[in-house]
Amino acid sequence: MSERGSGELVLEAVVKEFVGRGAPVRAVDGVSISVAPGTLVTLLGPSGCGKTTTLRLIAGFERPDAGRILLDGRVINDVPPNRRDMAMVFQSYAIFPHLNVFENIAYGLQVRGLESDVVRRKVGELAELVGLSGLENRQPNQLSGGQQQRVALARALVLEPKVLLFDEPLSNLDAKLRVQMREQIRALQQRFGITSVYVTHDQAEAMVLSDLVVVMNRGIVEQAGTPFEVYRRPATAFVADFMGRANFVRGKVLEASAAAARVAALGTTLTVPGGEPPLAAGDDVTLVIRPNAVVLTDPTADANGALRGVVRRAWFVGPQHDYEIVVDGQPLAVVEHDPVGRLPRPVGSDVELEILADALAVVRD
Repeated sequence: MSERGSGELVLEAVVKEFVGRGAPVRAVDGVSISVAPGTLVTLLGPSGCGKTTTLRLIAGFERPDAGRILLDGRVINDVPPNRRDMAMVFQSYAIFPHLNVFENIAYGLQVRGLESDVVRRKVGELAELVGLSGLENRQPNQLSGGQQQRVALARALVLEPKVLLFDEPLSNLDAKLRVQMREQIRALQQRFGITSVYVTHDQAEAMVLSDLVVVMNRGIVEQAGTPFEVYRRPATAFVADFMGRANFVRGKVLEASAAAARVAALGTTLTVPGGEPPLAAGDDVTLVIRPNAVVLTDPTADANGALRGVVRRAWFVGPQHDYEIVVDGQPLAVVEHDPVGRLPRPVGSDVELEILADALAVVRD
């Protein structure tokens, strides 16, 4: 790989506005992100959240109205895209239709004036790594969608950039191929150690690929953290809802310490882990309960205060049963995994529920 720098990427309070017929639209609103060398960060969020504009700002296709973008400590706000030592893999592949596989991968190297034997060696190495060996003479219209995306990936990697940018590169592929390609992208990114920024709206994709997930909403960063942190310890209700199915339950803190808090909710008392935000007795809070954080059992005669509910709806979904269970008047989504040998619990049946404390999260009202 290149020895031209570490690839540390930093965004400091970056702002981008677009002016149209109405009031200016702030697509990126004070975004600050730090990407350590060799890591992969995902910009994740719904359409219109600002993630693609942020990527374009990093690439140099847009210029920030405020804030700074730094690469290895150097401000690059005014550096044109072709001088930023970055490469991008686009959603539409953007490979040259009149060039074959070899010529597409070699294009950037030839523009740099490398000798032909060096170009052949580098292209051959990348073609083998991405599974294109033997296809070098094929035209793009002779390739599948997955093969075309591999060409685009190889063309970017062969330049040995400091930063590799991905603009929803798998959105045009079928579900099975998406899984295969995201695994390959992650393996190659780790092998080459290239700092990477990856834009997607797919939560599973972000969880699998990322060292750091940046969840964006309406131009701001709602939360940045590891996949585990943003899923299990969401900072806001938006993050909790966007990162997967979640039940939101109102509660009141009865007592709290740094380690844990006791919260009155669902007609009982639940224990939640301590942490951020710090809680105090009397606080009104919202508990985030993932459907897979609830364990169902058949009701017992001696419940000892166990939480009870009634099955309102039930669905068989192959590897799991999905339920809507009413507890203390509130419907909860519940998932029962790997229900081998049993049918879904009947609608109208009583169940006992155990809510796993370590899987609970709190967002303050």
